[in-house]
Amino acid sequence: MNFLLENSRKIAFIIFVISALLAVLLYTFPRYEFDSKASEVTIAFEDGYNAEISPFFSVRDIDKKGLLGDRVISVLDFDRLKGDIKFYEDLLKDKNGEKVIFIGNPPDISSEAFARILDKNRIEVGFLELNQVTGWMRRCLQFMSEEIRQKLFRVHTVKPAEIDKLNLTYPMVIRRWMRADRERSIDLFWVQPLEESFVPYEVYGTELSRTVGFTEDLTPSIPDHNMTFKIIFIIGSFAVIYFYSPLFFIIAAGIFVFSIYSTSMSDAYLQLAGLSGAFGIAGMYRWIRNSTETPTMKYTSLILITLVLGNLVNALSFSFDAINQIYLPHSVKLTLFYLPCLVFLKEFAEYGFKDLSKRLHWTDLLFILFIILFGIYYIVRSGNSAWVLTTERQFRDWIESVFQIRPRFKELFGIPCLWLYLSGVHRKFGRYSFLIPVLGAIGICSIVNSFQHVHSPIETVIFREILGIAIGSIIGFLIWIFVRERYKVEDDETEI
Repeated sequence: MNFLLENSRKIAFIIFVISALLAVLLYTFPRYEFDSKASEVTIAFEDGYNAEISPFFSVRDIDKKGLLGDRVISVLDFDRLKGDIKFYEDLLKDKNGEKVIFIGNPPDISSEAFARILDKNRIEVGFLELNQVTGWMRRCLQFMSEEIRQKLFRVHTVKPAEIDKLNLTYPMVIRRWMRADRERSIDLFWVQPLEESFVPYEVYGTELSRTVGFTEDLTPSIPDHNMTFKIIFIIGSFAVIYFYSPLFFIIAAGIFVFSIYSTSMSDAYLQLAGLSGAFGIAGMYRWIRNSTETPTMKYTSLILITLVLGNLVNALSFSFDAINQIYLPHSVKLTLFYLPCLVFLKEFAEYGFKDLSKRLHWTDLLFILFIILFGIYYIVRSGNSAWVLTTERQFRDWIESVFQIRPRFKELFGIPCLWLYLSGVHRKFGRYSFLIPVLGAIGICSIVNSFQHVHSPIETVIFREILGIAIGSIIGFLIWIFVRERYKVEDDETEI
């Protein structure tokens, strides 16, 4: 029985490798071409912008009289315009077939009922990210017909209140626009006026339009679907889960089928992609860690197989609904925490407990407190919607100004730890050496997690991961040399 199980797992691994390599060949470059075509944004200004306006759209309150036309986008602020479902139905009836951005706290109306109003009036929804209404509007879009839903356009803006709240300078504001253009599938930049003393509206708009490439057309890109390719990616995803655990394969199959019938096919893809990322990387880590190859071969193999696994996750997730975040990635925290928790339990049981059973120093309590606080912050700031310290935001901006695209912090400390663990020098770090492999596991899980951000252009994801791996590898190699030389000198002095 064990022989049959092991052989079936080997076959599953081969199927995964073939599927993952096909994803590199069949998906990566076409996705790059799609992202290139969809990369340019349209810019819209409010009343009071007195510079050249003809290439841009105009944004106005939905109940404001005056300027009309194809290049006018209405804004429905639920905090300012409050009413029942009949009120909103009458309000949107006059905007049949037009573009409307929704902001503010959502009304006390079911998203399904509001979706019917949007469908009936063929409203082209302006889907504003990071707003109070975003989650409710996402549910509305899920209930809308596919024809009308695919007319949505994703909107990004910088609110005047963010300037003081985040202590932003003008260059940091411009960098935020550039990051949104480069890292997220944004269709429209809604440029709100900031304080005149901070920057004049005309200067702000002129510099922004020169900094980012823009198009005069506001038509969202719709990806082509090749069902044959999707089937290949589905098979590969199930294969990598089976390679980790046949039991988890059965559970994943049940979740996938349930999602198809309970939500949508796009959401089912995201469910399976999340599970294959979390369990797939756990299986690959276990297999490579236990192999008899050299540390260099283990390290290189694990990095490469993590990258192709991440690309497969991205390929399976890719759809109009996913890139526009109508449906969000699943199992994000599972991907980030499952393997590190398993590694922690293994390493702590093998030698961590024994090391900690020695007499503790008062500095150990400080270290343990730091680890607890770090763990809490890591959990809070991970996921689809995360809280991040202002200090970290500012540090991110500085790193981004150096590298253009910011490498992920998890990889800058995780990848060096992975090399220290696989090369065997982690035990030189004393009683807390069992944390080194945990941090290494966080590093490779972060690579897979980065590919779960299917709304980001694939070029950005790949560049960020290569940059993070390169910097992390250099840091890890330098620490490895330092540790080896230090203990070599100590060994020589002992012999003398």
